[in-house]
Amino acid sequence: MGIVYKGPDEAGNYMVQVKEEKQTVNHKRLTLQVSANELYPEDYDIDIIFKSKEYRKKKHQLGRKHVEGLTIDEEE
Repeated sequence: MGIVYKGPDEAGNYMVQVKEEKQTVNHKRLTLQVSANELYPEDYDIDIIFKSKEYRKKKHQLGRKHVEGLTIDEEE
């Protein structure tokens, strides 16, 4: 069981997060158990699941004010 992180690429592969590890899985090997609409409310911050605590903290700080020397590297 896992959570779909990214939709299909040109080969039909999805990026799925299973136990804090992201794996590539072909669409033929996936079965939908519960849709995202049922799991998460509309205003839910999905970054809580896929991004690290440090990334979210930096993003919040930069959203509030300019912090000299602080940069965010996009996580995959």
